[in-house]
Amino acid sequence: MIGIDLGTTQSKAAYIDPTGKPCIIPNDRTHHQTPSVLYYPPSGDPLVGVDAVEQGYVDPTRCLRNFKLKLGGRENLLGEGPVTDPTDATAAMVAYLKRCAEQAVGKEVTECVATCPANFRDDAKQALQEAFERNGVKVLKLVPEPTAAGYAYALENLGKDVTFQVYDFGGGTFDASVVRVQGSQVTVLATDGIPELGGNDLNEPIRQRLLAEIGNAFGEIPDRASNGLFFQDLDAKVEAAKISLGTRPQVPCVLGYKGSQVVVELTADLYHASIEEMVHRSLEAMDRTVQGAGLSYQEIDHLL
Repeated sequence: MIGIDLGTTQSKAAYIDPTGKPCIIPNDRTHHQTPSVLYYPPSGDPLVGVDAVEQGYVDPTRCLRNFKLKLGGRENLLGEGPVTDPTDATAAMVAYLKRCAEQAVGKEVTECVATCPANFRDDAKQALQEAFERNGVKVLKLVPEPTAAGYAYALENLGKDVTFQVYDFGGGTFDASVVRVQGSQVTVLATDGIPELGGNDLNEPIRQRLLAEIGNAFGEIPDRASNGLFFQDLDAKVEAAKISLGTRPQVPCVLGYKGSQVVVELTADLYHASIEEMVHRSLEAMDRTVQGAGLSYQEIDHLL
């Protein structure tokens, strides 16, 4: 049995080793997490992870991202070729994670515990379980992501009397929970979440600012379908700038387009103002978990 965190942007698997220690299972590139990205070539099996990301910049029309957020729907995610709905895409991702796990541990994987967002709809949960079943894997339990984080922290603090809150800002979803540890007893008091709020959304203000500056300089805004290499560079710089703006007041970003360069100065003040509403929504969800647990913030010992 293994554990699988099928994330909106990154996925990973883990198992309990012979000594009883939980260990992340490396993929076939020896990485501890895999981008939740698929690329469907005209024929053959889909590429997964980094290979899919790289090929997706060359041919973005056959690249799928963020399909987890569409689970429960049956729309065709590819414009041409065989129908590929969100469950099909998720099943392909599960197949890859299962294969990597079996290669790493040397045993067949037939059971798992999987995580899902706190506010995942019932039809999305059913579709997620179907994706596992198609690969011969029985889902023993679907655990809300903030609950899983809470359990992991609680197991390191057994024997204590502590109440803590989980703030889980993922790539595509936000989740929160309140967990209490009393001796050897772990109780999840409340969970809440926002199904479509994550790190991808925090990137968007920076991306739109940079694209607007390119538009001002060249009189046109490039589109992803015909400018794959430009967007490969843009996506990397957006992510790097977001991280840097967490600790620096100003970050220069250099973009190359049509043989010229544009330098854009990004400031932390403007960026923080642009994401304030999103952060506020996450804090409202935190408030709801405290209220749902019947507590006040003065009764929360730690923030995870």
